[in-house]
Amino acid sequence: MCIRMLLKDENVDSVLALSSVGSPSKIFDQYPPAIGNQLAEFEKIMMEWESTRGITGLIERIKKYQKPVILAAPPTSGEESEALREFEKNGIVVHPTPERAIRILAYLTKYAEDRKKKSKV
Repeated sequence: MCIRMLLKDENVDSVLALSSVGSPSKIFDQYPPAIGNQLAEFEKIMMEWESTRGITGLIERIKKYQKPVILAAPPTSGEESEALREFEKNGIVVHPTPERAIRILAYLTKYAEDRKKKSKV
């Protein structure tokens, strides 16, 4: 996964990840039935993978590298996925919009810069 490479990079201070992690298949309703059904089937496979290997691995990497990882996964219905529950259980917030995630990252960056300035004084 490319997030691992970003977390390992000494020149990267934080990561913003936009995803459809755990998105229910309601999003596929906009497609013709033949395509929507195929996409929904693919999504089931991916959600099963996310809830086992993918999410667990990502959580382990986030904890290992100790860098801020801001996640955004816009909801497509009121349903909550196993993946989102797993993130929450591990203290990782998944923001509902990219805009909110970006705003949080901007605040964290500003806070870190202010702390650096104060420590030099």
